[in-house]
Amino acid sequence: MAHFYVTAEGARGGCSRTGTRRSGVTAHARGWTIGASVDVRHENGRDVVRVFLTSGSTAGGAERQQIAAVLVNERGELEGWAQLDTAPAEEGIADRVPRLPAPIVGGREK
Repeated sequence: MAHFYVTAEGARGGCSRTGTRRSGVTAHARGWTIGASVDVRHENGRDVVRVFLTSGSTAGGAERQQIAAVLVNERGELEGWAQLDTAPAEEGIADRVPRLPAPIVGGREK
C-alpha cells in the first residue's frame, strides 16, 4: 500500500508516483545549472524528508549536497527539522548559490 505520493507538472502535463514505507520516494527537479532533489523515507517509526541542492542537467545532477531535513512521527506531528549550511571548503555547487545562515535546528516543545 502506498505511504508516499509524488506529483509533477510540466509542459507535457502531469504525472504521479507512489512509494511504500520500504521503498520511499525521490523527486528531482532541475534546470541547466542548478536543481533540487527530495528524498522521503520512513525510518525508525518516522517519516523523514531530506532536501538536496544538485548540480543541474549540465552535470547530470550527480553532485548532491543536503541542505535540510524534517522529521514527522506516526501521528503526523513535527518532531524536528534542520537547515544545514551548504558552503563546503571545496568548490562545488554551493559556490553558485547564496550561503544559508548558520544551521538552525528546531522541533516541537516537549
